[in-house]
Amino acid sequence: MSKVRDTIENERGLPAKGFKNLLKNSQGLINQRAYVSGTATVTTNEYTLDRWRVVALGENLTFSMAENITAFTAPLNGVEQIVEDIDIVTDTYVVSYTGTASLVIEQSSDLVTWATITANADGSYNLTGGLYTKVKFVNGTFSKPQLELGSVATPFEVRPYGLELSLCQRYYIRYDNTNTGDAFNGSAYNSAALYSCISFPVTLRIPPLGNYAGTITVVGNSATAVTNLFSTGIMSKTAMRIRVEATIILGYSYWLRFEASTIITADAEIY
Repeated sequence: MSKVRDTIENERGLPAKGFKNLLKNSQGLINQRAYVSGTATVTTNEYTLDRWRVVALGENLTFSMAENITAFTAPLNGVEQIVEDIDIVTDTYVVSYTGTASLVIEQSSDLVTWATITANADGSYNLTGGLYTKVKFVNGTFSKPQLELGSVATPFEVRPYGLELSLCQRYYIRYDNTNTGDAFNGSAYNSAALYSCISFPVTLRIPPLGNYAGTITVVGNSATAVTNLFSTGIMSKTAMRIRVEATIILGYSYWLRFEASTIITADAEIY
């Protein structure tokens, strides 16, 4: 990046290098939902790879990866990402990508009524701050998508995997057997149930919608009780409480083991 470009970005209050791309998971490496390429969606606006949602029911996102860069293929009605309103300031922006897909940019104050933004003569877009901004790719291939301030596209930004994961987890977190194990302590509520508090690794966008499936094993006091009866409870932006029904003894410590089928999700996505 040139010194001139660095100066322009610093005047706008941005770091000279890093965090210039307002799109998340542009490399396509984060796939917490374990979405399989080409799987038809069962709802409209269904999320697939993290932060990317397929617009129309029954369509799909296909993708393949080479050298840590994903080549996406958008369906007829498109695949899109919504950038939060708090990430947009009034200014000129440019979108860059490689591929054959058509690009549509829209903005909204309420996620219901969307206005299409017409590109300037140089291909840039004048975006209004404080509005949700939709970047949609339609009916074709795209890779290395990038939304950034300015009217001239700069080289594609590659962020560390752990950083990109944390950016995606602001919107969606999945806990399962592969990344938990005997992960969570439980406190006895009574002889038939205990509670556990799961702290999120990042602060979520909003208090999430919790969902659960599978089996949790309650371990402690030289005994193991297996139960299928657990539920998510109180939710905040930083933690959720789950309740597990099991035969336990008051006054002892327990912990929870996720079996292979167990999945708990916290969904704070933009819909």
